[in-house]
Amino acid sequence: MKELAAGVYVETAYQGANVGFISTEEGAVLVDAPMIPSEAWRWLRRVARISQSGLAFLINTDYHGDHVLGNSFFAASIIAHENTWRELKNHGDALLQRYIEEYKEKDPQVAADLAEARIALPEISILDGITLHKGSRTIEVLFLGGHTPGSIGVYVPDGRVLFAGDVVVTGRHPNLAQAQSQQWVEALARIRAMPVDIIVPGHGEPTDVSAIEPLILYIQEVRQRVRELYDGGASRREAVEKVRTAMIERYPVPVEEREIVATQIRASIERVYEEVRRGE
Repeated sequence: MKELAAGVYVETAYQGANVGFISTEEGAVLVDAPMIPSEAWRWLRRVARISQSGLAFLINTDYHGDHVLGNSFFAASIIAHENTWRELKNHGDALLQRYIEEYKEKDPQVAADLAEARIALPEISILDGITLHKGSRTIEVLFLGGHTPGSIGVYVPDGRVLFAGDVVVTGRHPNLAQAQSQQWVEALARIRAMPVDIIVPGHGEPTDVSAIEPLILYIQEVRQRVRELYDGGASRREAVEKVRTAMIERYPVPVEEREIVATQIRASIERVYEEVRRGE
């Protein structure tokens, strides 16, 4: 666990997405939850050692399992975008079951622990954003969009820290499988213009605004390549194969992860192909 600014913490070592919290005199404001139950309990104990006033809120930066599966282990009101609330209400149990099935093979104990978990829905949903005033701290919850229809960021003005969720990732391919890619570029440009010193990505180590431009260029390149192929009459399959070959080397991928990453990139390109087809 690292303290990024006074009372602003991040943990990047758990499975799944990064998690963090902001300490206030009126309780800790958590950003996302560890997806593995044993790590969720460990995180709760670490937060409790620092926050003497318990938990105030838990904010989910999107609705993917690596951000929300651990919600039920934290006795705090959950804040998320309206689209995250809707997605979890309609598909949350299926999401949990998918992870249970996935872990049955690679880690049966985790699968058994997840079987005891439940999907905890947000109690407070936002559209454009909300400002939290806890003790002497102000925390801004901002709609970003782009990565998913429910992607939000958490900005701590007095520390100049932004928890960007998966709208920013470092050292890996951004996942566009459920994205609005042009909106994502616009969200990144907005972040670049903010008074931010430290960005906590959804995955990867904390960074600064220098991480923004490579992501913008990556997304724009995928859009451009797909558009050129579509305009030239390429099928979706043809576009996927050609663009994936061009993009897969942009970030180093361990041999054991290449199949998973290739599948992710395929889904990203298919999504952009559909956007181009619809004229978006």
